[in-house]
Amino acid sequence: MCDKDNLVVFTSNHCLIVDMDTEDIVLRGKRHKNVYKVCISSLPQNKLTCLSALNDEILLWHKRLGHVSLSLLNKLVSMDLVVGLPTIKYNDGKVCDAYAKGKQVKNSFKSKNCVSTTQPLELLHIDLVVP
Repeated sequence: MCDKDNLVVFTSNHCLIVDMDTEDIVLRGKRHKNVYKVCISSLPQNKLTCLSALNDEILLWHKRLGHVSLSLLNKLVSMDLVVGLPTIKYNDGKVCDAYAKGKQVKNSFKSKNCVSTTQPLELLHIDLVVP
């Protein structure tokens, strides 16, 4: 909305979108829980370009679809299951930082050679985080 030279104002209960050129109110919205809801059916069809996806970057679609694997993106493209998803080949070599960190695994800890407890079922505290 801001890229279309609109002023977007959020309050605790409402949101207002104003065209900066004409100073006309484009949209009004009400807050429901933590989401501002607007009725876009009142907009003319030529004004809805702000709601379409204009960027066809692979990692952007990966993030938009909840960090899905790139092989799943290829499957979605081949079966034409997502409206607006560009028909390009998604390379399996690229991953975003958040996806890579979520897939990291930790090596197992070394086995202890001595018994640290003095009686059966005694509570044992172990620091598993290495600085």
